[in-house]
Amino acid sequence: MVKTTLPSSELCIDDDQAAVLKRLLEVSRVMVEAPPGTGKTFIGVCAATQAYRQGRTSQDRPALFLTFSRNARAQIEWEINRQTRNGWLTNDEQRTLQVSNFHAFYFEILRRRAGIWGRVGDLRPATSAESARREAVAREKLLQCPNLSDRSESTKENRMGSLFLAHDMAGISSEVAEVVADVARTGLKNGRPDYDDFAPLFRRLLAVSPAILIWLRAKYPFVILDEFQDTDDTQWEILRLWQPTSLLVLYDRHQMIYEWRHASTSRPQQLAREFGIDTDCQLQLATLHRSETEREFGEFIRELRADNLLGTGVSSKTTRPWLRMIPYTPSDDRPEKAEQRCLRAVRKAICTSGTTGVITRTNKLAEYLRLKLSRQPATYRASYFPCSLIGGENSPDEWLRDAVEGLRHTQTKPDLKRWVASILVRLLVGDCMVGGRDMNLVTQLTKPAEQLFKRYKEPAPDMIWLRNRLARWWDDPAMDSSQMVVEGLQFAVEAAGKLTKGHAYPDRDMAFYVRRLVTAARSSSHGEPWSEFCDRLESAILGGTHFIRSAPRDTGVFILTAHQSKGWGFDHVILPWLSEAGEPFTRTPFRASEEGDRRLLYVAFTRAKKRVTVIYPEEKPARILSLWKLLSKAEPTEVVQMTLDL
Repeated sequence: MVKTTLPSSELCIDDDQAAVLKRLLEVSRVMVEAPPGTGKTFIGVCAATQAYRQGRTSQDRPALFLTFSRNARAQIEWEINRQTRNGWLTNDEQRTLQVSNFHAFYFEILRRRAGIWGRVGDLRPATSAESARREAVAREKLLQCPNLSDRSESTKENRMGSLFLAHDMAGISSEVAEVVADVARTGLKNGRPDYDDFAPLFRRLLAVSPAILIWLRAKYPFVILDEFQDTDDTQWEILRLWQPTSLLVLYDRHQMIYEWRHASTSRPQQLAREFGIDTDCQLQLATLHRSETEREFGEFIRELRADNLLGTGVSSKTTRPWLRMIPYTPSDDRPEKAEQRCLRAVRKAICTSGTTGVITRTNKLAEYLRLKLSRQPATYRASYFPCSLIGGENSPDEWLRDAVEGLRHTQTKPDLKRWVASILVRLLVGDCMVGGRDMNLVTQLTKPAEQLFKRYKEPAPDMIWLRNRLARWWDDPAMDSSQMVVEGLQFAVEAAGKLTKGHAYPDRDMAFYVRRLVTAARSSSHGEPWSEFCDRLESAILGGTHFIRSAPRDTGVFILTAHQSKGWGFDHVILPWLSEAGEPFTRTPFRASEEGDRRLLYVAFTRAKKRVTVIYPEEKPARILSLWKLLSKAEPTEVVQMTLDL
C-alpha cells in the first residue's frame, strides 16, 4: 500500500489505484478495468477530488459521475459520504461532484428543452400504467396499417410505445416506425414521455442543438462513467456526440450482463479506438478489497477471469473457507415442489449477523422468497425475517405512481376508502391477518367504521384498534378529499405495523414512500385543485426514487436478482437454487455453455464479502458448479433435510 496526497494525506491506496491517479495527472482520458471489490467507485471519487484540487472543476462546474442504475447511484453517494465522514473529503470538495444515473441525467436536460417538441410546462416520466396504454394504442394502430406484410412480427416489437427514432428502427418498415414515433411524440407533448424514450430523445437533442454540446462540455469538464461495459447503442452514440473533455471510464468486461439491451464486451475496445486512448492509458485494478478472505476468494476470481469464466484454470480444492455448498435432499415421506425445497433451504442458510443477500436468477423467485421469508407460515413454526426486496418489476415507487394516477380520477368517499385500503394491503408483506384471521382489507375497509367486525362477539384487540382508529375520520362528512388522503395514508402506515405484528413484517421501502406522501399531502394548501394535489404527491415519489432505503450496510436480509445486484456488496451471499433444471416457476437455469449466463453467475458470486452459500438439489445440480470446480463427488458436503417441525 502507498500513500498519496490525493485526496487526503491520511488516505491509503494500493499501487494500482495510485497509478490511475498519476496517469490522470498527465492525460485527459483514462480507462480502468477492475474486478468487483477492487475499488472502482473509490478511485472514481478520488479522481474527481483530484480534478478539483488541480483547478479543473468547481462547484459551478462539477465533475459528473454517471452510472446505470439508481442502486449504483446510491452506492456512489454512500461512498462520497463515507469519505467525507472520514475526513478524506471536505464539504466543499463533496459539492464539486455530481452523481446521477444515465436516465435521470437525460431527463433533467430534456426538461429544460421540452419546448423543442412543443411542450409548454414541466415533464414527468410516464407511469407504467400510462406506458402500457400507450403500447396498446401503438399495437392497435399497427393492426390498422393497410400495407404491413407481416402483422404478427410487427406487433411483437419490444416496447412498442417507446420512441425509436430512425436509427433505432433500422430493418423495420417505415410504416411501423412512424406509428411508434407518433404515439411516443404524443406522450412527450402531453408531458409524459416513456422512460425508454429518454436516451433517444437526448441523443436527438444533441444532434440538433450544438449549443447543448457546448454547454455540456463547459458545465462538466470531467466525466466519470461507471460500468461502461453495459453501455447500449444509444448511450454509445450519445458519448460519441458528447466527446467529454476529460474522461475516466470504469468497467469490467466479465460483468457485461445486458447483452439483450445491446451492450457488448467489445465496447471498451471500441472506445479506445475511436477516442484515441493509448494502451498506456488502459489500466487495471487487481487487489481485491471487498472480501475478508481476500487471498482465497480473490484467487478463485482471478482463476475464473483467466479463461473467460470457463473454469478450466480453476484449481481443485477440498476446502474453500469462503464457500458453503448445501445439497438439498427432500423428505422421503412428503413430496415437495422445487420452490418449497428452495425456501426451506434458504431459511436454514440465512445468517443472522451482518448482511445477507439472497440473489436469484428471476424476479419470480425473488418475489416468492421475499413473501415467504417475511411471513411466518401458519402450518409450522419457522424463523422469519424482515426482508427487503431491492429492485423488482413491482417496485414500490412505480406501484405508487400508478396508484396516484388512479387517484386523479378518484374523489368519491367509497373510492377513496378503497384507494387507502389498497395502499395498506401493499404495505403488508403477504396476506393480512386481523384477529388471527386472513381478511380481505379492500372489502372490509369500505364499510362504515361502526360495522367493522360486528359479526364477532368478542373482537380481537387489533380489530378493536382498527375500528376505533377508523372511527375518527372514516365517515366524517366535514372532511374533504385531500384530508381523507392525508389521514388515510397516515392510518395505513400505523396499521401496517399493527396488523403484521407477531407474524410478518411491513414493507419498509413502501412505508418510506408512503411517509413521503403524507408529508407532501400535509403541505398542500386549503382548496388546492385536485390535479395539483395529485401532482404534489407524484413529485414526492419521484423525489425519493434514487434513495435506497434498504441499502445493505449493517444487518438484514435482502432479496434481489443477479441483474439488480450490480454495485452491491453483502457479508453473505446465498444462491438459492442452482439446478440444471433451472429455478422454480420459470425453469430458467444458469447454463454453463452460455457465456452470458456465466457472466451473470459471476456477478452474483462476487457480491460476497465473506462467504457464498450455494443451494442445489442433490439429484440434479447445475453443471456450472462442476465446471467451476465447486462441486465434486469427493468434496464433503452438508446435507439439508427439512421436515415440518423446522
